[in-house]
Amino acid sequence: MLDLSPDKIVVVAALAFMILGPGRIPAVARSMAKARVQLRDLTKALPSETVQLIKDPRRALMDAMSDPHEADEPVVQRLPDDVSLN
Repeated sequence: MLDLSPDKIVVVAALAFMILGPGRIPAVARSMAKARVQLRDLTKALPSETVQLIKDPRRALMDAMSDPHEADEPVVQRLPDDVSLN
């Protein structure tokens, strides 16, 4: 997924140290860890159908397109003669 070599980790850590400073790095790390836990809990709470849609959107799209659309009135309707499109 992410190609994190030791060199890249050192560069990111040095940039974080320069931008945030030593006092704010622990607070930012804690908030990022909380966000990661919340995201993990959210994904566990998703219904299995939603997870399947996320994993294989092409199949879900094909399934949706293959189902016939049943409606009481036609999707395309004729415009009245007195309506102008200009």
